[in-house]
Amino acid sequence: MRLRRWRLSALAPLALATALLLAGCGGAGAVGGSGGAGGSASPTATPNLPPPCTGQSATLAGSPGATLRNMRGPTEVSLPVGAVVEIRLDGNHTWSRAAITPAGGLTPTGAQGALEQGECVWDFTVAQPGDSVVTFTGGARCPPNAMCPQYALLAKFTIHGA
Repeated sequence: MRLRRWRLSALAPLALATALLLAGCGGAGAVGGSGGAGGSASPTATPNLPPPCTGQSATLAGSPGATLRNMRGPTEVSLPVGAVVEIRLDGNHTWSRAAITPAGGLTPTGAQGALEQGECVWDFTVAQPGDSVVTFTGGARCPPNAMCPQYALLAKFTIHGA
């Protein structure tokens, strides 16, 4: 009899953890990896969700030399020094820029985390020859004070300055 009670009490925390994971907000599937994430191309119109990005929009003089996206399209490009690269991340997750390496390879220009047409947009000017890597981190968009799945996304882009 004691053995049977022990088994039930040992399974209770596992059942509770499974229920909590399944009760999270949204329907985020398996996402992550270098330059990729799951989900649809436009953010879901759900009330009380925080914006996916809260940066500033700015007008570019001309159009970007290339546009990179985490959902579709290339995640690396070769551009001459002085050209502008636009990076667009899906609006179904919250995004922030993690790093640019090397530090002087790209210069922020134009939009810096602005929400445009359902996507988060960052613009950079190629400042010097060589490879520059820009990384962003993402997570779940959930209403305030709601249960929310905990995961992290990494979007990584390589710009080859010529």
